[in-house]
Amino acid sequence: SLASVMQAQVKDKSNSFLLSASAGISGEFKPALSLKVIYSHEYNYFFAIGVGTGVNYQIYRSQNEIDSYSLDLPVFVNIRGNFKSNSSSKVMPYYSLNFGLFFNLMKSDYECTVMKPTVGDYNGSYTEKILRYYEGLFLAPEIGISINNICIGVEFLYGTTKEEQY
Repeated sequence: SLASVMQAQVKDKSNSFLLSASAGISGEFKPALSLKVIYSHEYNYFFAIGVGTGVNYQIYRSQNEIDSYSLDLPVFVNIRGNFKSNSSSKVMPYYSLNFGLFFNLMKSDYECTVMKPTVGDYNGSYTEKILRYYEGLFLAPEIGISINNICIGVEFLYGTTKEEQY
């Protein structure tokens, strides 16, 4: 999914606390929302490392044009830094990389009726339920600019999705 990211950052010497909200579109052109909290330690202007968690909400489109959704919990390591070292600058380009695991909290299924072909006098059908959600590894690179500790950027989320049918 591709998201625009809005972040607010509070710094205390070399430690920072970051609240990040993202809204964007999935690869299926459906809405995706994310809220993350990241705690990190800054080693210099170019490198900081931390840990984070949050919630991720995504709508999926099935093959039958039916929408379903999932609510997932990401747990990740965050690496971030600035592209220049001028601390007095009010505008600072930055990079960020999250990598970790998704755990599914809630998922909706969608049903579709499958018709079997007519065989003799038998006309049959069955209902198929499909669940789709994030679970497993993910990687989320981001680039953007920070203006007075408010960050605006673009994030690309690459994650493992699972699909169950029954």
